[in-house]
Amino acid sequence: MNDNRYNHYIFQIVATGSLTKAAESLGISQPALSLGLNKLERELGFKIFNRQTIPLRFTEEGQIYYEYIQRSRVLQQDFLLRISSVREAYNNKVVIGGPEVYMGGLMASVVNKLLALHPQYSVGMKTASISQLIEMTSNREIDCFVSTTDKLPANLVKIPIKKETIYLCIPKRNLLNERLRRYEASNGNSNNKLMDFTCLNGAEFVYLEDWQPLQKRLVSFFKQYAVEPVNRIVVNQVSTLLNIAAANGNLCIASEIALACIGNVDGFCLYKLPDDVSDRLIYVAYDKELFVSKATQELIKLLTKAGGVSK
Repeated sequence: MNDNRYNHYIFQIVATGSLTKAAESLGISQPALSLGLNKLERELGFKIFNRQTIPLRFTEEGQIYYEYIQRSRVLQQDFLLRISSVREAYNNKVVIGGPEVYMGGLMASVVNKLLALHPQYSVGMKTASISQLIEMTSNREIDCFVSTTDKLPANLVKIPIKKETIYLCIPKRNLLNERLRRYEASNGNSNNKLMDFTCLNGAEFVYLEDWQPLQKRLVSFFKQYAVEPVNRIVVNQVSTLLNIAAANGNLCIASEIALACIGNVDGFCLYKLPDDVSDRLIYVAYDKELFVSKATQELIKLLTKAGGVSK
């Protein structure tokens, strides 16, 4: 009963007044049109047209059905217009989420460029943990988000936008720096020579919570290089991690973006870690099953271009 093709047949029959003319306008044979009409009438359980009259006239049931499909067609057109209107308005909006440090540092210049190129666009920005960002995407609270991990649900498309370096951060007032000066990344260590990491045994580290991708890297690093640190402080944000480490003289690891965004670079000596720990890709992710606005697509393009990472 809801086959749009058969309903279209009826509209053409009404417009032309006969099966033959309707078939010509539809570009099909008259027998094919008759078969389609017969099939619809069998499904409905009544005849739509009195075929003994010229031009064809509706049966009583057929008249009711015709009025029904006319209203349905109007409703369908209204539906398409409303969807088009909503999407057109939505096309000019993008809401992006991400961990706090990336929203402040990585996003600022890209958002400014997007708005300069497209003054009609509007941008919303939200900070949250990765697990919260995934949920916010599925609930349409955000259109895309910056992810520090590639371990995401299968419905999410992830596009690499930047490769960043993670450093071992030791506050400058920590005496351990005197033994490690020649390994310092910011002190002419051009050959990227790595220290003997067993020297970190007994050193006091500030940790992130276990769910944080950065913390998982740190734990893996300790295990691989047989480092046995001391830990008495656990925090849930990288900004807090760096501030606590700087204030107490504790060690930690942090990304170059976090250090630049929070402005703590000058307070630490930075040391290179093994490549499997120090090199990390940053992604922008979105749900492939949901509508992606033009503004979102443009923002993703700019993020990819700014980060210099090819797909």
